Amino acid sequence: MRKIILSLMLLVAVAASAQVTTEPAILQQGYTGQVKLIFNPNEGDKGMADATECYLYSCADVGSGWQYQLAPWPSKSTKTKMTKEGSNWVITMESLYSFYGIPADKTIKKLLTLFTDGKSDGKSGRGVGGEDIVITLAQPGLSVAFTNTLEPLVSQGTSVTLNCNATESATLTLKMNGTQVKTETGTQMSYTTTLNTTGSVTFELTGTNTGGTSTATAKTYVAATPTKQKRPTGIVNGIYYDNVDPTKATLCTYAASKTAAAKHVFVVGDFNGWQIQNGYQLKQDPDSAYFWIELSNLTPKREYAFQYAVVRPDGAVKYICDLYSEKVLTPDDKYEPKQNDPTLKAYPSQGDGFVSVLQTNKDPYVWSDATLNFQRPNKNNLVVYELWVYDYTPKRTLAGVRERLDYLQQLGINAIELMPVTEFDGNYNWGYSPCLYFALDKAYATPTQFKEFIDDCHSRGIAVIMDMVFNHATGNNPMNKLYPYGTDLVNNPWFNVTPPHKDEDGGTEYYQDWNHDFLPTKTMFKRALQYWLREYKVDGFRMDLSHGFCGENCNNRYENLKEYYNAIKAVSPDAYFIQEYWGSWPAQSTLINDGMLCWTGQGVSDSYAQLAMGYQENSSLASASRDGYVAYNESHDEERNFYKAKAWGSGAISTDEDVRLSRVAAVQAFNVLLNGSHMLWQYGEIGYDFSINSDIDHPNGNSGDYRCNKKPRPEKAGYFSDPRRVEAYKKIAQAIQLRTRLMPSVFEGNPSSSALGSSSMVRSVQWGSNVYVVANFYASNSQTVNLPSGNWYDYFAGGTKAGSSVTLTPGEVKIYTGTKVTPPAINTDLESLLDVDIVTVDKKASSATKILRDGQVLILRGDKVYTITGMEVR
Repeated sequence: MRKIILSLMLLVAVAASAQVTTEPAILQQGYTGQVKLIFNPNEGDKGMADATECYLYSCADVGSGWQYQLAPWPSKSTKTKMTKEGSNWVITMESLYSFYGIPADKTIKKLLTLFTDGKSDGKSGRGVGGEDIVITLAQPGLSVAFTNTLEPLVSQGTSVTLNCNATESATLTLKMNGTQVKTETGTQMSYTTTLNTTGSVTFELTGTNTGGTSTATAKTYVAATPTKQKRPTGIVNGIYYDNVDPTKATLCTYAASKTAAAKHVFVVGDFNGWQIQNGYQLKQDPDSAYFWIELSNLTPKREYAFQYAVVRPDGAVKYICDLYSEKVLTPDDKYEPKQNDPTLKAYPSQGDGFVSVLQTNKDPYVWSDATLNFQRPNKNNLVVYELWVYDYTPKRTLAGVRERLDYLQQLGINAIELMPVTEFDGNYNWGYSPCLYFALDKAYATPTQFKEFIDDCHSRGIAVIMDMVFNHATGNNPMNKLYPYGTDLVNNPWFNVTPPHKDEDGGTEYYQDWNHDFLPTKTMFKRALQYWLREYKVDGFRMDLSHGFCGENCNNRYENLKEYYNAIKAVSPDAYFIQEYWGSWPAQSTLINDGMLCWTGQGVSDSYAQLAMGYQENSSLASASRDGYVAYNESHDEERNFYKAKAWGSGAISTDEDVRLSRVAAVQAFNVLLNGSHMLWQYGEIGYDFSINSDIDHPNGNSGDYRCNKKPRPEKAGYFSDPRRVEAYKKIAQAIQLRTRLMPSVFEGNPSSSALGSSSMVRSVQWGSNVYVVANFYASNSQTVNLPSGNWYDYFAGGTKAGSSVTLTPGEVKIYTGTKVTPPAINTDLESLLDVDIVTVDKKASSATKILRDGQVLILRGDKVYTITGMEVR
């Protein structure tokens, strides 16, 4: 995975509350007098309740966003240090303009205020729920305002006090739902009432004097105590559709802190005009913190956007999407998602972050026989091709990857591993910043497009493996949004306050760390694995950072991993479960003995890089030849072998591109023909040699870390027409096809002998009397090698009879077979295999039919499609 640490302060504008008051009580635009700001640390999130020092963090908005920051966050600035008055912290400013350094010709619209003890890992004071506190300045002249605010949702029987203020003496009149409840003359008025009637409440304050009239409103919704009623059978968490009545759906969400259930949960959405209403309050399961509701009168097949409005135990209101959403809408859908799917529903203006979508009576996808009857390759005979959808083709979609399946099929791989495709933050992303686990990220594909991609892969004998990120989630995850990072996190049962595994990762933290000992967390992940197996027919998973599947400590992470594996086997016993596991306990061998697979790690990749560069030291491949492991010469996390060879190769390897590229086939042949399963990282088969730290604007990668950025396109660099790279692709394709198509049973066994250590740069592996592979990895010296006893045939030479020895030039690889085996014909016009048009055909047609695709004649025969030369393409 890509290790990223983010330190962000989100400037979310909310009204100021009783937590922060000012003298004068109403600040007006253009006011140049003294201002006293008063902070009550026992209100809001109470993060500074026991602080011994307090500093103001603030910035101003003069109509063009937040500017004029007083001091960095956090810092101990003399200017922003506050003093204690009773239980409050105060700071006095001679004027806002001089204090913030704002030019006199600017109009101050808003002030953002937060509070800190000045320590980088210390305390902070924010609004309820961790929100930032914003003071909006009133217009000049007569202005009235409520100087404390109402929560948008309160419980029935709540007592509220409204502090009414005016900038000038005026007749103040207060109405509640249109009925006058109090009037006074002056600049201040207070009113207290108990809200006993459920429903919407609007308070309207009017101030009138000879200068005019000013009005302010405050609104809240009074919620009844939720009805206690047991959930229907089978309803746990998520969106459930009625199998009989397509006008109904049941919603269920878990809403609680570590100590108490939420006070109220409502659903708002397209079906009720996004209004909080009594009829859309969720019932509470009497024995748990699950809240649920049955919706009715839905229009079948129509998409409805919705969110939950959750009143937390502390009274804070949070709007969240459903944790189990299979589709969400986000504000950035107008970019890649809309381009990929012009029919995508628009993001609702009422939304707050990620918005869920429900749809009853969806049209089912009809799977082909290729998928329904797909036989997964032996887990110890996989040749996996890892790719990042966004960067693999110019289209940056799964449809674009599908158009390159001819190229991948000819390469001979029998599995594709997709870097994460579940919903993540933004559209341009490696995917290791996940948000939701049941929704496909719309930047990549629609659900139908993903299923068509999987169907097409299966028709070619290629399994599809999903990279899943169960270690952490971003703040957009609804359970993280309920109790976000910071002081609030201690109340969140879903996440660990401190990642217990971080010392194993060099002290790094990854967004918010899931608590895998919390039953709803574990249930969600088990259901997610089963969902992708059932709904999308995927063939397995690669689990990112799986040693981090811990609770408050990692004592039972093995048991957690086993639970997830057992959930997979309950649905699909032969599905792959591949671990990126660097933990000390249990050992990788324990997981492998249970039937899982494990990545070998960077050490093996470094060994391959040494061979690519022509260096003998630390070049042993012994760890790359083991059942139970997925070994690789490169992955998304390692530097490219042939970038290293270009930058630091021995002698002519770094200076002569002909010499360098002549070694590509040897490195990859010893990647894919050793024992166990193996993996290529995208375009390693053509010797891709731009740095992992490069991007399209910085191809040399020497200006910074651009690891997660879009890389220079191999098409634009001419790689697919470069005869040296094409020759490497050809040899690698023939090597892989020998393993996956021509002699799979041989490679499902074990080698009879091998010479893979670093005592010599001549490396070999022998599979009994069937296959012998040998390569010379020296930088400059040819080597003569005696072949094992018996009859051998030169595979790359078309199956010609070999002698008893062979002289290998530097970087050369040879494959010998015990019987004459003709290598498959390889179409070396690689550009013709890229970005071809997709043909939709009747997979069950019985007669041969000619199809024209991009000027190429294809033949449909039965359920397969062939080129006119007889090569199967579908």
